[in-house]
Amino acid sequence: MLTPNEMHLLVGLLYKVSNPDALEIELGTMKYDKKAKENRDIDIGLKFQKLNGKKCFLKGVEVKKHKRPLTVETVEQLAAKFKDIGGFEEKGIVSASGYTKGAVNKAKSHNIRLYVFTNTDSSIKINGCVLSSPMPFSESHYNYGKRNFQYIAPPEKNEDTGENLNWVTQKTKVRLASGDIISLNQLNQQALQGLTSQFMEKDPERKAPPKFEFDELININPPVKFIGPHNEIVVEQIQISGSCTRISNTQNAKLYVLRKLEETIPDVGCAVTLSLKGNIMGITFSKETNRISFINITLQDRHLKKIRRFHFK
Repeated sequence: MLTPNEMHLLVGLLYKVSNPDALEIELGTMKYDKKAKENRDIDIGLKFQKLNGKKCFLKGVEVKKHKRPLTVETVEQLAAKFKDIGGFEEKGIVSASGYTKGAVNKAKSHNIRLYVFTNTDSSIKINGCVLSSPMPFSESHYNYGKRNFQYIAPPEKNEDTGENLNWVTQKTKVRLASGDIISLNQLNQQALQGLTSQFMEKDPERKAPPKFEFDELININPPVKFIGPHNEIVVEQIQISGSCTRISNTQNAKLYVLRKLEETIPDVGCAVTLSLKGNIMGITFSKETNRISFINITLQDRHLKKIRRFHFK
């Protein structure tokens, strides 16, 4: 069961994948209300380029997760909000519980398009693509215990390797090929990600024992430079050794659709599940783009108290 914030984030992601021509998609976009004389938030704001290429137009969407169908009073309040803020050439409301007849009529009178966001136990069919039910998702997470990092600096590319980099500490800075500077810990984390990819490639069916010792060589491409006390040392490889535990899990995804109220075929559908790390992750298919996309809502984003000026990374 999605919380209101999780629904807000997921619907925002579905708008993102189904509106590839949008210049910007912001959740909790802030607009000035002249009558209230303060900034008000709109759940989803989309900015598009007009055909003449000179001006942009805005689309505003409110997302509501109520237990009962939205009433005429709720739609009337949202219509007044859109009107007082102004500036939206298209307006929409997404409801997880549907609408009363009066609410539908009220929305039509204010030129507000209504959408329905629902969970379904049936397979989703869009433009020939089928998100089947049930849809099992399998994942593996690698927990690394004690590990040792040995940095390899080729002598032919360094005048002085700094006596096997014995001066390296956790405070050592690393220069990337792009020129950006990162910490040694960030480099180590990237190396562990590469190590995980190697394990998954070597054992795609996850038949190896879940607990194992390892001693692996990770190539750094392009090479990085360790910023030393006297010069910079080129590092091309990291030898990593230690212990690891693989945790695997398989569960059926939940299927959701977002569609216009008056239509039966969804604009976009998705299959999502809760990962071992607490992320909401899965796949989505959009009628507009006609392609499958991967989506991920992090645990940190799920726990946001308020969604304001939020942009997906």
